[in-house]
Amino acid sequence: MLSANEKDKDGWISNDSAAFLSLKTALHAYFETYRVSFEKSQNPIKISKLAKPGKFDSNLYKSLYFTTITQFQNFFELILKDALRKIDELFAVKWNEKFTASLYRKIKSKELCSDVFCQSIEFTEALKRLKIIQKENPKEDVVKKMDFLLVKENAETLNLLNDLRNRIWHRGLYYLFYPKLDCFICGKIFPLVKQVTDLDWYTENKEWIYKNLACDIDPINSLISEISKRPINYEKIALLKEMGRAAYHNPIIRLDDNCSPIERAFKVNCNYETMKYVNAKVSTARNEFLSEVYDCPVCGQNTFLKYELYDTSFDENDRYSHYIPEKLKCETCSFEIRSNIEELSLCGINCKNFWKDHD
Repeated sequence: MLSANEKDKDGWISNDSAAFLSLKTALHAYFETYRVSFEKSQNPIKISKLAKPGKFDSNLYKSLYFTTITQFQNFFELILKDALRKIDELFAVKWNEKFTASLYRKIKSKELCSDVFCQSIEFTEALKRLKIIQKENPKEDVVKKMDFLLVKENAETLNLLNDLRNRIWHRGLYYLFYPKLDCFICGKIFPLVKQVTDLDWYTENKEWIYKNLACDIDPINSLISEISKRPINYEKIALLKEMGRAAYHNPIIRLDDNCSPIERAFKVNCNYETMKYVNAKVSTARNEFLSEVYDCPVCGQNTFLKYELYDTSFDENDRYSHYIPEKLKCETCSFEIRSNIEELSLCGINCKNFWKDHD
C-alpha cells in the first residue's frame, strides 16, 4: 500500500493532492455553466428562462454537469479515505469480512493485519466506516475534525452527490436542470468544500484556488451567501460564476513581498510581455468595433471592452442604422458578460445601464 507521495516500482505515485486536482476541475466546470446561455447564437438565452423548466437542452451543459458532479464526488471520496488513512491505513482498504465495530476494534488492537485486498474502498463504504469509528471512538482526533461531514444533513448531501454521480456513470441520461444545479452546488456542496479546505491538514494546499479578484469579491463565499436569499437572483449567480471562471484564467502574476529581486524582475517582465500583446489586441478592437473600455473587475486591467454590432433596422417610417451592444469582454482574463445579465452593477461593475442606454 502506498503512503502519500510514495512512488511504487512501476512509477505510479500516490499523492493526496489528487483530491484538490478534482476540486479544481469541478470548479472549472461549474463556473463555466454560465456560458451555456450563449453557446448557440449571438443572442443569449435569458438567465430567467434558464431558471425555469422548459425545453432548454444543451450538450455543453450536459458535459459541464457531468464533470462538475463526478469531480466533486471524487474530491469528497478521496477526502473521506484520506481521513481513514490518517487514523490507520488499514481502514481505507477492502477486507474479507464486513467492516463492523468488532472489526474496527480488532484492527486498532493489531489483532488483524492481513487478509487485506489491495483495493481501495468506495465512497459509501468510506462514509460508513467513518461513522462506525465515530460511534466507537468519538474522541478520535481525526473524527472530531471531520464530524461535520457525518452530521445527518451533510451525510445526506454526500450520499446524494454520490447517487448523482452513479446515475451519470451507470445510466447516463439523468442530470439536474440548470437552477437545481446552482441550488445544490452553492447551497449544499460549497459550504462543505469550505469546511474541508479550512482543515489544518489542507490549508497549505493552494493549487485549487483561483486568483484574487480585483474587485475583492470571493466567488465561492458570495455564491454561498447569494443562494440563501429569496427570491434567488440567478443573474447574480451567473455573474459570480463567470467571475470565478475568469479568475482561473487571469494571466497576471501577482507580486508579493516574499519575492526575491530576481523573481520579482522575472514576474514583472512576464506581466509586461502579457500586457504588451493584450494592449495591442485592445487597441485593434477599439478601432474596429468602436469599443469603450473599462477596468476589469476580475483582473483589474483596463482591458474590459464593450463590443457593439452595427445594425440596420426598419421601423414603420423608415430604415435607420445604429449600434447595438453585443458583449463585455476582458481581453486579459477572458471575463465575459452578454446581455442576459441585465444589471451589471450587481457586483459593483461601473456600467449599470450598459444594455439599456442604446436606443
